[in-house]
Amino acid sequence: MLRLKLATVAVVLAAMGMAGPAAAQRPPGAPAGRPGGQMTPDSILAKMSKRLNLTAAQKAKIKPMLQDEQKKMMDLMNDHSTPNDQKFAKMRTMRDTYQAKLKKTLTPDQQKKMDQWQAEMRARFQHPPGGGPGGPPTR
Repeated sequence: MLRLKLATVAVVLAAMGMAGPAAAQRPPGAPAGRPGGQMTPDSILAKMSKRLNLTAAQKAKIKPMLQDEQKKMMDLMNDHSTPNDQKFAKMRTMRDTYQAKLKKTLTPDQQKKMDQWQAEMRARFQHPPGGGPGGPPTR
């Protein structure tokens, strides 16, 4: 149960920052409250590239960042010696570090699109269709 909560928090943090919008998107028809599948650095990069029109040079810089971020997040989630509150704080720090590196790679126009995309994803997460994670509210 604890692993599930940590995984959920990691996905939320990813949706709000690191992988930004790509990690929070679900394919059409996917159940509410569940991610659309394992988001790999390649799939995140593909979504970012499509949404932000990344150049080949930008993709080459961003892919290692995504791979490094994913490895660090997984290592942290699998670290049973670190208390959860510290894990969450470290995840936020990782997300912020990644965001700073990513923004340096993007053009001002791409940064604006990324910010807008992330705002859309945060709004979707905070107000998902159907009343919240797991579907509509019970009466």
